[in-house]
Amino acid sequence: MLNYERTDVPVTGYDTMVKGKLVEMLENTDGLAISALYRTLVEEVTARTNDTTEYSSIEDIYARKSLSRKNLADVISAAENRRGILDSWSIIEDELKDAGRSIAFRIRLKTQTITHLRGCTNRSARSVTLSEIVNKPLATIEAALMECDKLLPVVDTVKAQLQMSELSSYDAIEIDAAIFVELFEAMNGK
Repeated sequence: MLNYERTDVPVTGYDTMVKGKLVEMLENTDGLAISALYRTLVEEVTARTNDTTEYSSIEDIYARKSLSRKNLADVISAAENRRGILDSWSIIEDELKDAGRSIAFRIRLKTQTITHLRGCTNRSARSVTLSEIVNKPLATIEAALMECDKLLPVVDTVKAQLQMSELSSYDAIEIDAAIFVELFEAMNGK
């Protein structure tokens, strides 16, 4: 049986409202980045929403398509342990400096990284598509990722494996930002 419930969640700006509700709900929780929790929740809900498997029992439906209290506790726990790329930006900044990248490039890259993260959080088709394209070569070098001591050579390896025909509508800085974001996520277990 389906049950519809009217909520006060707006059609546009829902992300801001949800983040505000999370802040209210978790205001006494130390060390929890609301943006990390929000991203983790969006990923969990998206994965369950995109699951098109046909289930034979109501228990399977509940297990695969809904979020229980335990699932939510697990999501909060994952968010507490999750560090985003911006939390560790100084590592990237230092490596870019050492490689001789200009301050203008470093600022543009960080700005584009924020834009890409925001686009992924909001499920922007452009950002999600770019993430999917970048993740293809990352999957093939997963073992090497865990052993790398510098990020720029890995970024170059990923770029070399990309199908440039898929990326014709993206600027080079957009591609770099997406590679850094997806690389960081792959190294930190999403």
